[in-house]
Amino acid sequence: MNVLILEDAQYRIKDFRSALPFAKIVKDVDSCIEQLEKQGWDLLFLDHDLDGQAFVDPQEYNTGSEVVRWIVKNKPEIGRIIVHTHNSEVAVDMVVELLRTGYKVERKKFLSLNLEQFVPTEPYDYENNE
Repeated sequence: MNVLILEDAQYRIKDFRSALPFAKIVKDVDSCIEQLEKQGWDLLFLDHDLDGQAFVDPQEYNTGSEVVRWIVKNKPEIGRIIVHTHNSEVAVDMVVELLRTGYKVERKKFLSLNLEQFVPTEPYDYENNE
């Protein structure tokens, strides 16, 4: 299972890494887009507010909204998207745009995520996953 996570908060990264050690974690928009260009992903977790900021204007570049704009324009292969930002107002807009584009997407607050449900049940080659 290929999992990509856009997240900048260290405590969340620690939780993601603990539950999903095979996931690729990126902290900014450019790194996220670079990964989306490289390959398809089974699962993408999207935060919105990056750089340690909160309630950032969705028109700002280094936000989950920018990744959504890129996804809508370029339509990369993504099996499922979970928007996990605390910024509830923007999260709704992100989900709506992705749904309109045909992606399977849902909104889940980080604190309500059960990360263990995303652990593959089949054997996984952790060493060969970048």
